[in-house]
Amino acid sequence: MRSFHVHFLARFHRDKRGSVLIMGAGLMIITVALAAFAVDMGYVYVKSRELQGTADLAAMSAAANLTTAQSAAQAVVLANAKGDIITAMTQIGFYDASVSKTPSARFKATPVTDANAAQVTLSADADLFFGRMLGQNTAHITRTATASSVRLAAFSIGTRLASVNGGVANALLSGLTGSTVNLTVMDYNNLAGAKVDLLNYVQALHTRANLTAATFDQSLANDITVGDALTLLADETDANARTTLKVLANSPVKSTKIKMSDLVDIGAYGEQDRIVGGADAAITVDSLTMARAILSLANQDRQVQLDLGAQAPGLAGLKVWMAIGERPNHSAWLTVTRTGEPIIRTAQARLYIDAQVVPGLSGVSLVHVPLFIELASAQGKLSSISCNANKTLNSVTLALSPGIGQAAIGTVNATDLNDFKKTLAVSPAQLVTIPLVGGVTAQSQIKVGGTTWQTATFSAADISNQTVKTVRTNDAVTSIGSSLAGQAQLTANVLGLGIGLDLVTKSLGNLIAGLGPVLDPVINALLDQLGVGLGEVDAQVNGLRCSGAALVI
Repeated sequence: MRSFHVHFLARFHRDKRGSVLIMGAGLMIITVALAAFAVDMGYVYVKSRELQGTADLAAMSAAANLTTAQSAAQAVVLANAKGDIITAMTQIGFYDASVSKTPSARFKATPVTDANAAQVTLSADADLFFGRMLGQNTAHITRTATASSVRLAAFSIGTRLASVNGGVANALLSGLTGSTVNLTVMDYNNLAGAKVDLLNYVQALHTRANLTAATFDQSLANDITVGDALTLLADETDANARTTLKVLANSPVKSTKIKMSDLVDIGAYGEQDRIVGGADAAITVDSLTMARAILSLANQDRQVQLDLGAQAPGLAGLKVWMAIGERPNHSAWLTVTRTGEPIIRTAQARLYIDAQVVPGLSGVSLVHVPLFIELASAQGKLSSISCNANKTLNSVTLALSPGIGQAAIGTVNATDLNDFKKTLAVSPAQLVTIPLVGGVTAQSQIKVGGTTWQTATFSAADISNQTVKTVRTNDAVTSIGSSLAGQAQLTANVLGLGIGLDLVTKSLGNLIAGLGPVLDPVINALLDQLGVGLGEVDAQVNGLRCSGAALVI
């Protein structure tokens, strides 16, 4: 009996070993099948990637040549077929990049006259090596790419290149640099006439930043001192402006750190690390405006005090306190875009002016006439780009909103001038204190502007000539001093009682009326430096690109 049990267990053990061999053989077959499947799928994946790459190239070629889109795409397909049989279908249409639309809804087939994009769909068969054992010789692959023709516009707002008032400009630059600036009108004209290609400047910033594998956007967001920013600008401009820029670069604010991304948004070029696009990608700015923008950025939310007595003949003195705020929503001064986004904005600005006059009245040595000017942010955005076979017919249309503003004869708390979160209350101005009579006050106020958008179209000639255009509200004021003086209300307070004294008020009224023509040139020159006016905004198209294409889907 014992022998029977031993033999039985031995047979059972041998049977178990046999089952393992059977299972092992089965697993081997499954493993080989999976490996074969992996080989086939890997090959299909590689061919899919190749087909997608060809579709991308074909779509970009078609979008760059919309009138011959089909043949342009087919030429790319033939050049990249590598012996494969590829079927191509090309469709032209309009691509709307609005964020309100889903990606699949942004392309719509249209006639070539309205088209700005092309969609290419490629189909091909990838051979299967092991699938043939199951009767499947090939796998069908389809890939689609959509590209839009590159239509980019670069524009800036707050760019006013009017005639240069050397005295006011020197006073402003002195305040912004914390030094004494004595440039001649010729120096300013040289700066204004020295053009710089912004992308070359950005490339220089990029090289200086020396960040590993960085894009232009990352380099622009890197800290840089004002001195270095102005020195690089000097290196990119011509010899006539270089010396002046290097003087400014060596001013006391040279160590102040800024981010050039607060001034410049280069849009589609931001993801690059080198300049691509040739001459058609040029973005031109003048050295004076660029330098002033850099210095203003270094002084945002600070007060700058200017002594402009020498610029106002006939006055005993003229002092100005100026505050420049931040651009709302981190807006840039200049942007490159293909759509209505982003909206760029000017910085808020406040001016507080103390005009001092010798009145010629008995017992009164000096009359102080304070003026307060406040300018909210003006706005600008791209409205449309028109690209044509005849490049002289190209154009760019901007939508501009001057914003609101106010000017007043009155007193404000000057220490709060640079606190743009605080609304400044304007009180009647105490002009003089007359013995035995009391004080004489004056008050006058102008409010202008609104949020209505207006359009300005720049032709190819305007863009080439760097033409600056101004948009105004219906109530824009160009003679602020004269307008305020003309409607000033004067009151003489006798022993604290508000009683109008005709003789005194008439004399001071005539004096204030005469201030208008004296103050207007100085006020206008200051606003010119800021690139805005009361109910006005200036804009310039700095570049237009109508060639090339970029993938969008």
